[in-house]
Amino acid sequence: MPTELILSNNQASIDSIRKAGAEQLILVPGNGFTGAHRWLNSTCSGCKPNADVLTATTDPANNFAFDMHLYFDNDTSGTHSECTLAAPGNLAATTTWLQENNYSAFLSEFGAGANSVCFETVNRTLSWLEHHPQFIGWTYWAAGPLWGDYFLSVEPGVGPQSNSTWPEVLEPHYEWPRGIVC
Repeated sequence: MPTELILSNNQASIDSIRKAGAEQLILVPGNGFTGAHRWLNSTCSGCKPNADVLTATTDPANNFAFDMHLYFDNDTSGTHSECTLAAPGNLAATTTWLQENNYSAFLSEFGAGANSVCFETVNRTLSWLEHHPQFIGWTYWAAGPLWGDYFLSVEPGVGPQSNSTWPEVLEPHYEWPRGIVC
């Protein structure tokens, strides 16, 4: 769909949320599966880049961040276990755009296979996020008991990556809230 329609829908949501009195952070998605790696590029025929359109986003509470996704397989779908995309280089242009426009982003969905190349890719990406304050957080895809044997699941004791990706790559980058011990 046109990126302008994404903006219109996002803006209507923000306006309604604020009109209801909510002041919490709002995550604002983009077009093209809200891909961080192509935020500055067109995501469909005739579509303008998110970076060109979503700068018109307004929030009276000034409390929003762009919601971005990132996968490292050959077609950025998160359906292949091999990592082929360079990271964190695929975030450089988007990070610069965020910085230049005084925006924040939350990497709300990313995932990679359980192998040494993917581990290195995810580790480098998380280190990038930690050193670039434009990114205010992240969540890995996927966890939860409904995912069962889905190859990206880090669900403790169930997910195929619960004993690999989680302890080897994700947990070292995770800061536990005070008082919680894993």
